[in-house]
Amino acid sequence: TPWAGHCGPDCAVCACARGQPDVLAPGVWADDHAQALRSFAEAETIDALDAVLRAAFHAPDTPPGSASLAAMAAMRAVPGQTDMLRHIAGRILKPDGTQGTLPLAEIAALAKPMAVVWGGQDAIVPPSQALALPSARMVLLQSVGHMLHEETPAAVLDAVRRHL
Repeated sequence: TPWAGHCGPDCAVCACARGQPDVLAPGVWADDHAQALRSFAEAETIDALDAVLRAAFHAPDTPPGSASLAAMAAMRAVPGQTDMLRHIAGRILKPDGTQGTLPLAEIAALAKPMAVVWGGQDAIVPPSQALALPSARMVLLQSVGHMLHEETPAAVLDAVRRHL
């Protein structure tokens, strides 16, 4: 079964364990950007979301759109959603508060075709991280950052479709 994800170490690890991923998306092998992840989890208003996305997650040429910001703020207004985002951030972070990583050697050893779609201006997880997966097909979207599925959804969808 094909699988695509974004920045979800727990999801990726679970999918790898089940032997199901065919596509792994960006954001899972990171340097330490724990504060940016915490800030994203805590942001509840359009202004707070806009600030954190512009500061760390979006490329300068692809700022968050008003519709995306409104949708994210509306989702966070649902009772329990922000608590769940905090929980997810807590799962990504190690007990010492730094950002966790995936077992790259194990993922690289999977006998599965993989495509990695990455934002060329990703400030959270530099594109050079993809070099740890030499057997994966790399799709680098030059003008976008970490939230490439928000910044250029059509290009991401096209990359996934080409891989399938």
